[in-house]
Amino acid sequence: MPSCSLKDFCFSKNAEKDSDFVGIHFKDGKFRIIFPIGFAPSLNDEALLRKEILLLISTLRKFRPEDKSNKNSEFKKNDLQSFPISSYLFIFRYFMKNGYYRTKEEFYKKSTSGKISWKMTIKQVRPVLNGENVSYLEFITKKPNYNDDELISIINKFCVYESFEKIGCLFTSFRPKNPHIRCQKKLFSSFLKRKISETFNDDDRELFKNMLAVIQGNDSDGRKIEYFYGTNEFHNVWEKLVDIAFGNVEKDSNIQPHFYWHITEKPLKITLIPDTIMFNKGENKIYILDAKYYRAGNDLNSSSLPSAESVPKQLVYAERIKTKKIVQPENIYNAFILPFESKSQTKIEYFGFVEPDWIDSKIIEKYPYYKIQGIRIDTRFLMEKQFKDDKTIKNLVNIIENRE
Repeated sequence: MPSCSLKDFCFSKNAEKDSDFVGIHFKDGKFRIIFPIGFAPSLNDEALLRKEILLLISTLRKFRPEDKSNKNSEFKKNDLQSFPISSYLFIFRYFMKNGYYRTKEEFYKKSTSGKISWKMTIKQVRPVLNGENVSYLEFITKKPNYNDDELISIINKFCVYESFEKIGCLFTSFRPKNPHIRCQKKLFSSFLKRKISETFNDDDRELFKNMLAVIQGNDSDGRKIEYFYGTNEFHNVWEKLVDIAFGNVEKDSNIQPHFYWHITEKPLKITLIPDTIMFNKGENKIYILDAKYYRAGNDLNSSSLPSAESVPKQLVYAERIKTKKIVQPENIYNAFILPFESKSQTKIEYFGFVEPDWIDSKIIEKYPYYKIQGIRIDTRFLMEKQFKDDKTIKNLVNIIENRE
């Protein structure tokens, strides 16, 4: 468990130029928490820093890319098993709310002795009739299950301590007492699987499933396991954040440009899909937004700005909308959206534009989509928002149209 200040384990992606990874890296009992481009963690405020770590985790959980190659998945470990951070979080939160698990289910059996459940006895046992008298030769009685109760308690204490060891330091300075329990994977796993199959309580079953994930992912057998919780493809997350904040048009076939390979009798279609389309119905205007997760948001230079290949695609999208006569061409706008860290209350800024040199300048001035506006948005602001609001949308529209 980290013994020094939490800030020693947090880094901004702006300072991490050797890797694309964003998220939590756990190795040799130590964390490295890497925030995305444009998100500088609050290293001098530990309470705020813990909230920022939670924001990072929740964003990754909500918008993680699909795992295509076992290299960029949400959960990754060097032996390709899962680091069950969701299970650690579940057990951590369960403990903080309820304390250690206590058996709530009661087990019953037919017996002639013990604490009788008359309700269940009447339902399940046929009585003996003797004239007008009714009697029972057997009863449904509560069955003590001391062995199960003791073992589930032991496993729960182990899992709670493991959860605090692995992630607890990210959220609180509190530490439960070390129960000094050695993980017996086979025994604990088989027992939990049985409990999961037997229990009828949904909350208990969910807890047992998460406990099982912790046991199966435990590295107490001496292996040096390196855990990752995050992604090497945060650009996909950035695209989704931009689309949630501003997009309001489905990317259907009416807007998507298509190309066709004519090789066989049936042409092969290739489709370009824009990141985000924002349609202002009131003014009949369309804004084509391309989310670019580039470092240029903080250091504007030609090597880190959107490349030349990105510009024609934006023009193609605009031409498609123009051809379909969805809106007047004078009402089509293009913009690149980049991340940055704002040092002021202004969270959305204009920083310049890019235009082609083969289009007549009079046409460029007539049709605004030929000038692709460079807009940068504070990363923390977009991660915290994750919803549309009129004020933010109007702010972006004003910046794109007035270019200032």
